[in-house]
Amino acid sequence: PMQAGRRLSAYEPQNLSNTSWAYAKMSFVDGPLFAAISSAAIARIGDYDQQGLSNTAWAFAWLPLRHDPLLAAISEESISRLANGIN
Repeated sequence: PMQAGRRLSAYEPQNLSNTSWAYAKMSFVDGPLFAAISSAAIARIGDYDQQGLSNTAWAFAWLPLRHDPLLAAISEESISRLANGIN
């Protein structure tokens, strides 16, 4: 997982979402990996589709890790899309 953390900036949003969801589903807790996913996701938050936002939010809410900046970014992006009528 640590090697993957170094390359996460090259991942597409769906890859980041799927990775975080899969690790959370398995209750696999790796703080540095999730911190790297969080940073990469925040940088590309506008590129996520609704499913990706939802899956990423679920993954980070499910695990005993706090990544408030990511959850805030997901929330802001979701509210903006709702306000603008964008799916």
